[in-house]
Amino acid sequence: GRILEALEARGMAENTWVFYSADHGEMLGDLGLFGKSVPYEPSMHVPLLAAGPGSARGAVCRAMVEMSDLNPTICRLAGLPAQPGIDARSFHECLADPDAPHRSEIVSALRRWRCIRTARHKLVHNWNAASEFYDLEDDPGERHNLAEADRPPPAPGDAMERRLYAREAASPHGGPHA
Repeated sequence: GRILEALEARGMAENTWVFYSADHGEMLGDLGLFGKSVPYEPSMHVPLLAAGPGSARGAVCRAMVEMSDLNPTICRLAGLPAQPGIDARSFHECLADPDAPHRSEIVSALRRWRCIRTARHKLVHNWNAASEFYDLEDDPGERHNLAEADRPPPAPGDAMERRLYAREAASPHGGPHA
């Protein structure tokens, strides 16, 4: 609040955007884990707050956004062209309308895993070849891996796997499956 108040007092609030975020979430005992480098929801979710001219004050947006999406969003708000060659999309519509659609899925990766997540499902590929598949609607705590060997492979996971590999292959930086 004090930053926004200072911008208002200086007459700068009508042409200034403020973004606050972090580069990772945190496992604070969730699933018995501590730290940040795992593909589970508490670690993958990060705070992202935005305030600026025309933004929906106090609104909560549930759109799935990747950290790379900040770049084209800020460029658009500043009247600059999007930076070429990055796998990112502006979420500027969500700033004024928290119900605006953005992405139907997001990808995330770290040293030992890659994942793709929709509003309902998450598929994780670990470097040890073990896969994880969660129905986040039925199992928001990610306690029941539907990709375990004693279960039939979930159909949505196959399509998600193809999209994960396609997204990595299309990335300007490639990926382990490119």
